[in-house]
Amino acid sequence: MALVCDGIGGLTEGETASGYTAERLTAWFSEEAAMLASKRGALRRVRKSLLRECFRIDRELERYGKQKQISLGTTLTLLFAVDKKYLLLSLGDSRACLLKRTRIKWLTRDDTGKDGSLTGCIGSFGWHPPEVRRGRLGRYTALLLCTDGFWRRLKPEELETLRLQKGEALQAKLEEAGARLQKRGERDNITAVCIRWGGGRSSIRNERKERFGPVKAVGKELRRCVRKGKDSDRKV
Repeated sequence: MALVCDGIGGLTEGETASGYTAERLTAWFSEEAAMLASKRGALRRVRKSLLRECFRIDRELERYGKQKQISLGTTLTLLFAVDKKYLLLSLGDSRACLLKRTRIKWLTRDDTGKDGSLTGCIGSFGWHPPEVRRGRLGRYTALLLCTDGFWRRLKPEELETLRLQKGEALQAKLEEAGARLQKRGERDNITAVCIRWGGGRSSIRNERKERFGPVKAVGKELRRCVRKGKDSDRKV
């Protein structure tokens, strides 16, 4: 599994929303998804479980926002792969791109209006079901997950160079791309994860604008709010 989350800049506590969502989904992977992946009909089971978990996270962030009288949210693009089959989930304007030997294809649609503003995310705008796509991965295929700070100013020829790289060369190209984007004036979150399948092996490479420090931990206040909400649900 790989994922990218990008806190909504126009809302309050975007880093809280993105950090909490990434933390919860990482826990979901180790506690539930890894077990489901070994069963028959794995992707179907994982899809159902993943959507349920995203809904819970959305409700918890909304409850936290109401308690603090703020709005917060995060984009989410997540890849779950079993053998050569994959499940791709997307909500917001973070994207996924398929990099093959002969072509490049964007796989996700942005949840934005005509004016470019977001219409869907985790935590705000009401529950908006993520886009879900299934597919198969061929040999020497790569999948790139990235935030809008990465893809917005990226040139087609720079994406082309990523398609041709592997191993440490792929890591270096991602780092070079991140540095160039900052020189071009990109001030948004620059995050990219690239996973390559080749000869049965995979590699994950990450270039973050926030590599100067870890993602901000979600505060105790959010956890208390979530627990209070669950207690209230049980009472009802």
